[in-house]
Amino acid sequence: MKMLLLLIGALSLSVLELKYGLLSDTYNLARPYVITDTGSKCLGELKSRGVQFKSLGNAGSKQCLIKNAVQVIKFSSTSIGSAVTLNCNTAVKLSKWLKAIDARKITHMGSYNCRRIGGSRLLSEHSFGTAIDISSVNGLSIKNDWGLFYLKDSLSKACSLFANVLGPDDNKAHKDHFHLDGGFGFGCFFKTFVR
Repeated sequence: MKMLLLLIGALSLSVLELKYGLLSDTYNLARPYVITDTGSKCLGELKSRGVQFKSLGNAGSKQCLIKNAVQVIKFSSTSIGSAVTLNCNTAVKLSKWLKAIDARKITHMGSYNCRRIGGSRLLSEHSFGTAIDISSVNGLSIKNDWGLFYLKDSLSKACSLFANVLGPDDNKAHKDHFHLDGGFGFGCFFKTFVR
């Protein structure tokens, strides 16, 4: 009986979502409020890690708020193609990952972008400054050099820092870049069961 009630509940929620977008609208409104903002402590950590950045305070829009936003110009030993705007905690995680993979240079395809996840009503983690898309590391193209151990190992190392880690093996949308974000997820936990 409990299983039947759970199934009916799940189907009801699915119908509400499909018809009215109730769940995704609620998620989109609530998401900025559950993002951790460690304020000046985070900014101090970025500074101690040798990151060149500009503090932007809370930035973005009401719908797509970036708490404790920073514009990163350069990571301690990693140059980036152009400045990137991120939530401070995400910038710290990125700094740790870049050091772990000994990245001297990265090219990114963007970070903050107020938009929905393709094919859904949910706002992307890019909308809150908690995601970045990286197209090359140390001159190696994610699209053209994906078979190299260094790139595969680099993506694997991101699993301990980011909630969602996507790359060329995950789907066609990520055939040419790494997507790293601090949203709700399990790193790469489930990837071991799928492959």
